[in-house]
Formats: sequence, C-alpha cells, structure tokens
Amino acid sequence: MWARGGVDTNEAHKDLEAFGAPKELIEKLAEESKPKEFEVWPENWKAVEVFMRLHTQWKYGAMGGVIGLDYSSLPFIFEMLEVDNKKETFQSIQIMENAALEVLNEKRD
Repeated sequence: MWARGGVDTNEAHKDLEAFGAPKELIEKLAEESKPKEFEVWPENWKAVEVFMRLHTQWKYGAMGGVIGLDYSSLPFIFEMLEVDNKKETFQSIQIMENAALEVLNEKRD
C-alpha cells in the first residue's frame, strides 16, 4: 500500500512572491513541500491510517515543544475505522508518535 504525505504551501508561495522573495527560494520551498510517497506494509496500514487521523491531536507544552498526542479521540477513531486489534494498533501509534516527537522537537538553526 502507498501513502502520500505533504503540506499545502500555496499560501506560503503567494506570500513569498508578494514580499519579493528570490525565485530560487520559492522554487526550493515548492520542491521541499511536494508530497512524498512511501510504502506501508499491509499489516501496518490500519495503524498508519489511525495515526494520520490524529494529526490535529498534538499537545504542546508551556515552552512550545510538542509533548505528545491527545489520545482522547482514539475510541472514536478506532470505531470509525473498525480497528480490530486495538492494543497492537495503539502500540504502533506510540512508536510513530515517538519518532515524530524527535523530528518535531529537534533544534532548528
């Protein structure tokens, strides 16, 4: 199975153009923000599907860092997506969450 991930940057492109940003910068943003395809093994698909539905559930700490996902919507998502093995799916979500936290909280130059 294949999935796509990316960010819609149309508004950012318009803003950069409006403020006279160099064409190279706008092109670089466009290239970096293209959706990327990645393969997901069939046995992991349900967990990825649930994780993607949680994209609005990130919790932030007082200092602005991301501290984790709010799991309160999981019962609804599990029901909506007809998740059979909730324990295994939850464990997989936590693995993806931990990997995402490393990226989301890495120091930016």
